[in-house]
Amino acid sequence: MSYLRDRFGEAIPIFGSGGGKQLAAELHTPLLGQVPIDPQICTGGDAGKPLTLADSISLTSRTFQQIAAALNATFCPVLVPLSSHL
Repeated sequence: MSYLRDRFGEAIPIFGSGGGKQLAAELHTPLLGQVPIDPQICTGGDAGKPLTLADSISLTSRTFQQIAAALNATFCPVLVPLSSHL
């Protein structure tokens, strides 16, 4: 579910691989994302500058944004006004 990237951009699954997908399948739920581990997550959070705001185009930021959008779509569905049903 999380991984590091080496200097060539290759993903290194430091916690193994496939566990998130397997758990999502067992729970019959989608896997919302696999977050690249980035030291800026911690340093930005400690400084009050979340990575998603400080560097919104980084791979890690885009992954968090994707997960947030999926959660939002799941828990805050778009409501259709009653007038459209008439």
